[in-house]
Amino acid sequence: MLENEENNGNENGMQVGGRIVEYEGLTYVTVRGAGHLVPLNKPTEALSLIHSFLTGDHLPTTTNTPP
Repeated sequence: MLENEENNGNENGMQVGGRIVEYEGLTYVTVRGAGHLVPLNKPTEALSLIHSFLTGDHLPTTTNTPP
């Protein structure tokens, strides 16, 4: 699971795998704990990103909403 830029933690016991920033039609994704070779360092997260890209699905995200 990746977090949106306004998110600062996890919820529902799910582990945060990185961060997503969207700006002017571009999406920048950072994968937590990965170096320059994301598929080598974090294969599960890389597969999720590639699958979302190829199928046109949204990336799995969570957001914190104030009470």
